[in-house]
Amino acid sequence: MKLTSWFVICYNNKVKGTVRNLLWACAAAVLLGLPLSGQTVDDLLTGLQGSFASKDVAAYAGVFSPEIRERESAAMSTYLNKWRMNQVLFHRATRDPDKEGEPGIFLQVFFQNDDSAVLEIWRVTFAKAGDGWRIRTKEVMGNITALYKIRIPSGRVERAARVEIRHQDILITFQDAWIFHDNIEDQETALVVIGRGQFHFSPSSDTEKHQLELRYRKNFIQDSLEYGYFRFSDSFFRSHITIDKAPPEKTPTLSQADSNRAYSLFTRYYPNSFTIENSLTGGRLSFIPRGDQAVFELKGKKTGDVAYIYSPFSDDEIHFVGRNPDQVINLYTPEIKGEEGLKSFFVSFGEKFDVRRCDVEVDFQPDKRYLSARARIEVSAQIDAVENLKFNFHPDFEILRIYDQDGRELFYTLDKQRKLLYIYFIKPLEKNATGAIEIYYRGAIEPPGLIQDVISGGQYNETISFTEPRYDTFLYSQSAYWYPQPAEEDYFLASLHFSIPPGYTCIANGELVEQGRLEAVRRVMTLEKVGNALYHFETKFPVKYLSFLVGRLDRISNGNGGGPIGIQGYVASEIRAQRKGLVEDARAIVQNYSAWFGPFPYEKLDIVQRLWPTTGGHSPASFIVLNELPRIPNAPPLVTANSPVDMPRFREYYLAHEIAHQWWGQAVTWERYRDQWLSEGLSQFAAALHVRAKFGEEAYAGILKKFSQWTERLADWGPITLGSRLSYLNFDAYQAIVYDKATVALNMLRDLIGEEAFFRGLRGFFEKYKYRPARTNNFIQAMEQTSGRDLQAFFKGWFDTHVLPEIDTAHEILKRGDAYIVKIRVNQTRGNFVFPLWVQWEENKKTVRKMMEIGAATQEFEFPAAFRPAKIKINPDKLVPGNFK
Repeated sequence: MKLTSWFVICYNNKVKGTVRNLLWACAAAVLLGLPLSGQTVDDLLTGLQGSFASKDVAAYAGVFSPEIRERESAAMSTYLNKWRMNQVLFHRATRDPDKEGEPGIFLQVFFQNDDSAVLEIWRVTFAKAGDGWRIRTKEVMGNITALYKIRIPSGRVERAARVEIRHQDILITFQDAWIFHDNIEDQETALVVIGRGQFHFSPSSDTEKHQLELRYRKNFIQDSLEYGYFRFSDSFFRSHITIDKAPPEKTPTLSQADSNRAYSLFTRYYPNSFTIENSLTGGRLSFIPRGDQAVFELKGKKTGDVAYIYSPFSDDEIHFVGRNPDQVINLYTPEIKGEEGLKSFFVSFGEKFDVRRCDVEVDFQPDKRYLSARARIEVSAQIDAVENLKFNFHPDFEILRIYDQDGRELFYTLDKQRKLLYIYFIKPLEKNATGAIEIYYRGAIEPPGLIQDVISGGQYNETISFTEPRYDTFLYSQSAYWYPQPAEEDYFLASLHFSIPPGYTCIANGELVEQGRLEAVRRVMTLEKVGNALYHFETKFPVKYLSFLVGRLDRISNGNGGGPIGIQGYVASEIRAQRKGLVEDARAIVQNYSAWFGPFPYEKLDIVQRLWPTTGGHSPASFIVLNELPRIPNAPPLVTANSPVDMPRFREYYLAHEIAHQWWGQAVTWERYRDQWLSEGLSQFAAALHVRAKFGEEAYAGILKKFSQWTERLADWGPITLGSRLSYLNFDAYQAIVYDKATVALNMLRDLIGEEAFFRGLRGFFEKYKYRPARTNNFIQAMEQTSGRDLQAFFKGWFDTHVLPEIDTAHEILKRGDAYIVKIRVNQTRGNFVFPLWVQWEENKKTVRKMMEIGAATQEFEFPAAFRPAKIKINPDKLVPGNFK
């Protein structure tokens, strides 16, 4: 099949953009009735800019028609006098196609001075005026966007005898300090404080106190400070910051060294919060925090660089972060004092827009890791008027142009620190209306490490070095930000087109609907692309992010028979030993999971076996990647052993875990990091279930025993609901708790409510939240519905705390007539957990097992026996982690 015309390559866009702009200037002039010689649109706008800069109100207003001249004169005066703007810049979008017979253009209008900037979107039409033209009508679209150019030092400096900053769980004080204010008049929004200071931070959450104890051996932090950088709103300043000025006689002269240090600190910290870069001037601009939003950057003597961030518009309001590198230390919402377990009131504004579809065309050069791409994203508005869109996007990409669905060029800003792209509509998108944007971009980015829907296993011992093998596969997934990725968890359909060099194979989300070669081009600049392989994938089911892999791959099986979906195996060319029976194993796993959880949720399943420095894999929608460690000839594997998640006896383990992510992590995903176990825990449990189905109860019990042992060893690092945060201090603990402890807890839940109700609950949960993010409470509700019982206590004990039960047990054998009674007493000495506890004994050379449901501090159980019991064991398989005596 030949594909010759569908692919757009972005190529030499600087040249192409210049030509396009010249062509548009001519087309617009003809459209608007403006002469190609004499006064043009650009001449008119240049005149406006000049008269504004010279503060010539009459000349500025004279460009407009008499009907609106007085209004525009007043508007200019407002910008000159009230807002103190001294410059205006115009950037033209294309024509407005909405009003037939009344052609006009859209303008992005950027007013600015040394301290601030205002962005407006104008729609203007023109009228003939003698030998020239005037603006006949002007309509301002949407809300005005006000931004600031903050700088420190600004000239506002004072000496303070004492500074106090108090907020929620933190207290910061300085003595004899220099305070450097920002340059924004009439409001306070930023400070640099240099002097003798200290801070005291004590989380109101017991779980977060425990996290501090693990890191600092105290449940609070108290440290000396050298300086602080603070961002906040004017109302926050007045409510939470107190400055006692030093008397004049005790105020030293500000040294140049202190002034230089303030500038250095501001330059260092300013990009970290509330700042963006804009597409019109490329400069850095800032927006003012809202309400109690605040960021404190602190330099502690012992703690080093840390940040206290308060964000009242998120689930977890307080972020206490370590810098160098950035790492969350505490993340929580403060509890209301005097009301244990209650959180402060939180208002969620919900999702502003829903991504309906994402179509991406990519030319990828593997040797340079270089992408040239066009992404078209279709959205629908969920609120009354959507004025801008927010995406995760890699800051190293060069954005060439962004257009709306009508071909009008759009204004955008970048928050490079957080890898966020904001795109501003010319006309707000009304509720339930659908709109689209097109983004042309290019750049070189390395495939990053993966952080989601991943299991990592053994890796090479770092103390042993050898010639590095060739890793000739390139995987770009959610953590690469290789396309404009919804900043909020979202599901959408997609079409993916790729052009890659000959000899490479492409794997991506969705079904491969076309494949061919680029054999004809219309542009000289794309001649080097002739011979490229072309791939076109379409998703039939919604995905939560887009991924693709390019590598030199060999097909190892067509795998299209014997099941409801096609399963295709590939192996990287650098791997000499292919995994035998890979597709057959995958088909058996899919068959089991479909019966337990529900039908396979995607079009197909591609499996790629590649060489990589760590084992494990990654599981995007509709394909999985399995890593194989390089091997040195005639040498044993040089890998770290004893991973919490590994099951080396079973070759299908990694494959089963990654396939499970197609259900848990992809089709149903977690809404917050606290719900991450819904991906990793359920996938780990699914892999253990597959081992049970294939190898029997003994093999399954052995796996759970290992997981229980790892849980006992590392449970103190935190609860399951801390999710990925556990990995910041101890990666083994993260795996032992989120993967293993969750698996053990799910097995206990299965015992408690019965296998039939348990799997019915799993299927119901999957069906209800398919192609949606879910929370732990949603899972609990599904299990309560199918079991008909309250499970809150069970989940609180096993998922929300780091504590494990401590149990004292005693048993005795009673003789009653011709029968025997096994009497068991169970006493919980730590906590009050709900769990199934098995007891086992031998009776007439037969093994008898009984389950006791534990849910109170002290309980007694009696079991009849026909023959005298022997070898009584409580928790015989050690499937319940904890301290049993």
